[in-house]
Amino acid sequence: MKVALLSLFALSTLAACGGVVVHTPPPVVVVADSDGDGLIDEDEYGIGTDPYDADTDRDRLYDGEEWFETDTDPLHPDSDGDGLSDGTEVLDVYTDPLSWDTDGDDLSDREEVSVWYTDPTDVDTDDDGYSDGREVATGYDPLDWYA
Repeated sequence: MKVALLSLFALSTLAACGGVVVHTPPPVVVVADSDGDGLIDEDEYGIGTDPYDADTDRDRLYDGEEWFETDTDPLHPDSDGDGLSDGTEVLDVYTDPLSWDTDGDDLSDREEVSVWYTDPTDVDTDDDGYSDGREVATGYDPLDWYA
């Protein structure tokens, strides 16, 4: 004779069904990520991103990457408002997409990359002891140690 341990639920089910234990499988939950960006469609609807477009704001970062990894805004291509897209900052110039001035020299990351051609991750590109922002503000060349 085999003995089985049954939970109270199983015993009540057994009694209610005339001695036959009925097992109901758990419901199958289908989680869709239609665009393959790492955010499920339901979350995309809640956030406001497009569940059929992996990069809603066209900044070259997938919506899921922005939401889970970089903490940038998947609805706005330039989360910190510095003039460089989040994708450019993360993939190309390696600056902080959440800080308009990654190195803290009072020049925006865009100014450093596109106007002055200084290093947006180095407060003093020419290593002369003066910040790039201070040199620009006082009329000196932030790329020339002697100027």
